[in-house]
Amino acid sequence: TELAGNPGVRITPMIRPHKPFTFGIKTSEESRCRLKLSPRFEYFSLPSFWFNDPGFKTEHNLTLRMPPKLSIPQKLLDFLNMTSTSDIIPLLENLGPTYEYYKERLRDKLEIYTMITGKDIIEEIDPEVKKTIELISSMTPYIKTVVRSMIDEFTKGGYYIFVECSDRAGNINKGEFFVQFEVDADYVDKEAPIIVYASPPNNSKMSRTKGLTEISLFVDEPAECRYSYEDMEFKDMEKSFMCNTGYHISPVAGGTYECTANAEMKNSTRIFVRCRDNPSKTDLYQLDVILGNETRIIGIDKYNYSNYSNLSPEMYVNVTEDSIEVPAKTIEDVGFRIKRFPVDLKIYLPENRDCRYSNSSQEFKEMEGRFGRCRISERIERGLYECDADLEQPSEPDIFIGNLTLKLDKAADDGITSGYMSDNVDINADSGKIDVVVGGKMAGESSINVNSEEIVLGINVSGSAECRYMEDEGIFGDMACNEEDNSTICTRPITIGDGVSVKLQCTNTSETDEKNYVFYIGCSDINITEGNVNNESYVYVSSEAEPLNITVKPSGVISEKETELVVKVSGSISRDRINCGYNENPFYGMLEMQKIADDRFGAHITGLENGKKYRYYVQCYDSYGNEAEGFTEFEVVI
Repeated sequence: TELAGNPGVRITPMIRPHKPFTFGIKTSEESRCRLKLSPRFEYFSLPSFWFNDPGFKTEHNLTLRMPPKLSIPQKLLDFLNMTSTSDIIPLLENLGPTYEYYKERLRDKLEIYTMITGKDIIEEIDPEVKKTIELISSMTPYIKTVVRSMIDEFTKGGYYIFVECSDRAGNINKGEFFVQFEVDADYVDKEAPIIVYASPPNNSKMSRTKGLTEISLFVDEPAECRYSYEDMEFKDMEKSFMCNTGYHISPVAGGTYECTANAEMKNSTRIFVRCRDNPSKTDLYQLDVILGNETRIIGIDKYNYSNYSNLSPEMYVNVTEDSIEVPAKTIEDVGFRIKRFPVDLKIYLPENRDCRYSNSSQEFKEMEGRFGRCRISERIERGLYECDADLEQPSEPDIFIGNLTLKLDKAADDGITSGYMSDNVDINADSGKIDVVVGGKMAGESSINVNSEEIVLGINVSGSAECRYMEDEGIFGDMACNEEDNSTICTRPITIGDGVSVKLQCTNTSETDEKNYVFYIGCSDINITEGNVNNESYVYVSSEAEPLNITVKPSGVISEKETELVVKVSGSISRDRINCGYNENPFYGMLEMQKIADDRFGAHITGLENGKKYRYYVQCYDSYGNEAEGFTEFEVVI
């Protein structure tokens, strides 16, 4: 096959999505070859990378994994009033007039953006657009033919990749050589995701002193991955990895998707992992509605537009007696007072999504209330898509404030070590006390170190409330509660012991003519099929690394104006990849020390003064996560 007169090879049959395939190139002399995503353009090129081994040779192999057919995001096509990727070609060829058209069409919206941010977006992008227009106008007919062919192939789910080889003298192949292939978009995936690599590698040694260990898994296709400390079904695993999807492809193993988690490995040597493909991203929101005798937006004061005479909060968030209009990203920042149900709710989103709602916190697929089909918004300053739902009045107002889990451990210093909480929850740990302040609903969990055996746990909740506590999956008990200044403060003494998990639960007891309701809203990706799930767990195993210990010399009295600062480490520097640094003042950062033996580092110290005392601090760390600190003191007496 050929492209604009250049020879190439077409791979058949079609490539399966996410499955590895290898192709080889032979050269007439020893060369280094790299793969490029575009041909050689005079002023522009896309990224390139070397074949597996960048050495000089005559046979070159490369293994790749390709995602399914890529496409221009639908929201961009909708915004530009296009139906397919091929419509981009005339836009590029007429970029100047097209740019001026959209600049005029969006003039009012761009002025609002400038007033809010203080940035003139037109002033920022005008020079770049002009450069692009100049680049396109300077393209030769050959380059335009290549670009059009690449976009046509892209539209069909195919790809061109270009190969460039250079010999030892630096000469490169004269003509463009390419490989053309197509991904099988109709391939029916019946296989669960495969974990192809882990970092740190499986069966690694790890420090147990750090508690949390960052683990990365590289999966062969976009996936949702979960883990547990005992083997169980995917649906029962409560802890999750954060996984890349879409175009966020890692170069590891020819193209994979990275999933990361900070796993608690302090008391465990293994975790069990299962993954499901076809992951759908779901965003959850909590809409607070108060039924009473006034119409108002609660919390709107934070959107202060007083400096702009033609701009008001209602341009973005609005409420009437029985309607609410709000961007989804703003829902949890504000609340709404209304006079009657049903409520006509309009939410605005940057993506076209499937949205549902319920009157209780539950999984997205269990939500029974449905929004209508989202459509292109007439108010793009709020969001590109608009989604509607009629909210009926729930039978009972929501008085449940929520649950919060605190994992408490004895340690030398107070502080929060990890966790996730709802935005309106603040926690402070200090001097034998833990204070939790709740400004609305509460949810989440947090790991906290305390330096006392006995502490007082307190929680401050707005309005009248009752709070209970439960230790280590026992039974709930009452806390001592008092009302002060329109809030309730509840306390309870807690014994830490070897560590304790405390679950807090609070309920609103305020009596008022107003009724508070909470609607839980979920918006998920559309057209997502049921995923394939691992039937067996991937077992990630770690063993405990020996702690890192150090000794530092010299100490006491020395009789020279220069000396060798020597650090002896307990492990092997080469095997354990140990590094050490030193300084007189550790707050200025550490100076690198040099390896002088497989268990020793050294640094030559000069300019020492007779009769003066010196203190040097040393910090060392290894590849397992161990850290060691120490210092030495000596006096110069000559």
